[in-house]
Amino acid sequence: MNFQLILTAEFLKYLFVANTVLIIDDDENLVELMATILGTLGITVLKAYDGPKGLEVYERERPDVVIVDWVMKPYDGLELGRRIKAIDPHAIMIVITGMSDPNKQKAAEKAGFFRFVAKPFQMTDFNQIVQDALQQKKIK
Repeated sequence: MNFQLILTAEFLKYLFVANTVLIIDDDENLVELMATILGTLGITVLKAYDGPKGLEVYERERPDVVIVDWVMKPYDGLELGRRIKAIDPHAIMIVITGMSDPNKQKAAEKAGFFRFVAKPFQMTDFNQIVQDALQQKKIK
């Protein structure tokens, strides 16, 4: 049997380009913890500690997935998510929050977030959510 493999640019990108995740959270310790763990999975991690800086990094770098904290200033994660979606309607975003409120979860879904994650969370579960989000990005 002869098999021929046609390597398209998209296929090569899928195989060899590192996945990039942007973490936007005002809790620097949590950002560093998530960045360290995601880094061990071979994910390139970008970091921002407030919404305006996060939006700036998003516009410049266009990461595969964005992780956003709900409670931040000068605007919250929900507003940040809306601003990111205005730039890229296909952006894959995960929101994390210390408030596990069904109304907030519905608002996040309506704003286009891929997942709503309540703190505290298990890092193994979180890693799987990030992997699922990266897979979703590859499908789009």
